[in-house]
Amino acid sequence: MSETTELHGGILLTSFGQQVLFVDKSRYVATMKKLVDDGFDMCCDLTAVDYLNAPNRTVPEGVVAERFEVVVNLLSMSKRARLRVRVQIAESEPTLESLFDLYPGSEAMEREV
Repeated sequence: MSETTELHGGILLTSFGQQVLFVDKSRYVATMKKLVDDGFDMCCDLTAVDYLNAPNRTVPEGVVAERFEVVVNLLSMSKRARLRVRVQIAESEPTLESLFDLYPGSEAMEREV
């Protein structure tokens, strides 16, 4: 992982040539709204990861690794940019607000998660 910077209250870094933004669960929808305003107008993938067998994985300083993680891949067609958003989800409260109002196409992906 590369050096980290801040973007909309999250931790931004470059990993394997891709921009990755770690967002706190409490700021998820607010941050995503700002990203829409920044031109990230396409949600091309939304999935979740269960890190049951990898509790000691590497995350940036300031991020608490949880058992579950929601991963959202966004595209900005105007900027020709891709951004991966990662949100840690505690096993004790495995819920997250919906992005449907921002990205209507995310409904089926969220349902599968």
